[in-house]
Amino acid sequence: MRGVSVVVPTVDREAQLGRALQAIACAARRIDEPAEAIVVDDSFPAARERATEWTVDGLRVRRIFSVDAGQKGPAAARNLGVAAARFDLIAFTDDDARCDLDWLAQGTRPLRANGALAGVEGAVRLDPAEPVDPVRSRLVTNGSGGAFMTASLFVRRDAVAAVGGFRPLLEGDPRWAIPYREDSDLALRVIREVGPIPFEPRAVVFHPPESIDLHRLIRLARYFVVDGAYLRLHPEAVQPVLRQPFARLRIRMATTTVLLTPLLIPRRSRCLATLAMILLSSAVSAQFEAELRAAGVRRSRSAALATTIRRLPRSLLWSLVAGGARLQGEAMLIVGRAKVPPDDLEPRPATPVSR
Repeated sequence: MRGVSVVVPTVDREAQLGRALQAIACAARRIDEPAEAIVVDDSFPAARERATEWTVDGLRVRRIFSVDAGQKGPAAARNLGVAAARFDLIAFTDDDARCDLDWLAQGTRPLRANGALAGVEGAVRLDPAEPVDPVRSRLVTNGSGGAFMTASLFVRRDAVAAVGGFRPLLEGDPRWAIPYREDSDLALRVIREVGPIPFEPRAVVFHPPESIDLHRLIRLARYFVVDGAYLRLHPEAVQPVLRQPFARLRIRMATTTVLLTPLLIPRRSRCLATLAMILLSSAVSAQFEAELRAAGVRRSRSAALATTIRRLPRSLLWSLVAGGARLQGEAMLIVGRAKVPPDDLEPRPATPVSR
């Protein structure tokens, strides 16, 4: 059926979800085809008395729950949302994001005009209405394309079905190992097997900076355990990285930092290794400052320098944990604990709760 189904996974963020749905409803009024929002709630059972169907400014919203709450992650939640969709186009966004008024119009227009396209990648920008802590924030942005973030991504429903949806990485595990790169994996498989997904910078979603405490910092660093497997799944993704040497600066610096740690033991190499690790951590912080500038956050050089010094211990800790996770992922592939799935692997989508 012609129309747009917007899939929004959520976990216990009702206030942010309400703002996201309000923005989607405003965007839906600017297109000349029907639209719906499907909220896939991965909250724990105590929250399951929430409304399952309502409207927001004329937009029909349905909430469905997964059986294994909190266990399968956003990839399985999105599979469930796609399975429940009524319409032929699927738009993905996040529960804490706020789409632009023309987001749906700009994302669907190319798909309606060109039947050869399998999808459209939208832009993700920093939400200017949200404050940014330059020490304890993580920016979620995609200004030039190629990241295929599900904060702003349009795909034909048939194209998602053709590649089997979002898929697991670990053998015998019903989820992608860690919620990182599963959206890029889906998009690259769709491009390879179905058709192109061009970048549309006018299909904009505004995303707030993610607040990062120490626990969350370590969890983010652990994402890189899947990095080696991802590059083996998609060797074509390596070439754009090689053309942009700073695109993967963080993980390169992190891996190098871990490899330097044995040099801290011998007295002769201790000072040199420590200095190198500080310089690497400074490079990670400098990259974040560049991302802030690109996102429109303007600060004086003195403020940027002071923030970089304050961020150094966190950057060093992140580099150690992320580099260790990256090497762990490579080791898991070598010893066979993680299996790179074949392209025809069928996912195991969550089952909706009957009410």
